Amino acid sequence: TKENELPALLEIFDLYGKKVFAKTIPSGVTIEKVDLKQSVLTPGIYQLRISDYGNFYNCKFLKK
Repeated sequence: TKENELPALLEIFDLYGKKVFAKTIPSGVTIEKVDLKQSVLTPGIYQLRISDYGNFYNCKFLKK
């Protein structure tokens, strides 16, 4: 279907709700590695959100 051809979006927000990272994940990809060690994220707690086809998946993580 057309929904399955749409990319997913991975977003990371800081504790204040500011988007600090975003990456589009192509359709059909089931595993995507994102190296946050080289990113601009400073140590702290972040909210990870993945959205695809109108579904949202959220979790918090700690970057040391």
